[in-house]
Amino acid sequence: MYLPIRGRTSNTDKHDENYQKFTYVKYKLDSVQHESTQYLYKRRLDEKLTAKEECGLSEIYENIIQSLHETAKEVLEEKHKRQSRKMWWTEEIEGLVAEKKKLYQKWLSTKRYEDKNAYLEIKRQPRRITTAEKNEMWDRKYQEMNTYIGGR
Repeated sequence: MYLPIRGRTSNTDKHDENYQKFTYVKYKLDSVQHESTQYLYKRRLDEKLTAKEECGLSEIYENIIQSLHETAKEVLEEKHKRQSRKMWWTEEIEGLVAEKKKLYQKWLSTKRYEDKNAYLEIKRQPRRITTAEKNEMWDRKYQEMNTYIGGR
């Protein structure tokens, strides 16, 4: 089950006003097959939706989205991202990849030349760092294997 969480970026110019960033949260759906979980989910969702009363359409929409997220977190729990098992994957590479994805989404939504250049500039960095990290990892492995061979 994917539910979007809406957030806005800075409104620096007219193109950024229309840019919205959506992050999707995954929930564990295995337990939804049980009747007790379904009942609990329906009951908590009803409680949350009836507890808040708003007058405007946007407030009602935000209340529905917020209630869905809160209920799903309580009843179903969030799925966590699987950690990469690659030995060369670092926090720095992960941060650069996330930044690259964010800039790519911004460029797709605004179609501005400056956004394209920013994306292309950061696109090269993760690839370079990943290659360097892989080479260092393999050098360490080769050194380790040589010490095992030479020690026997």
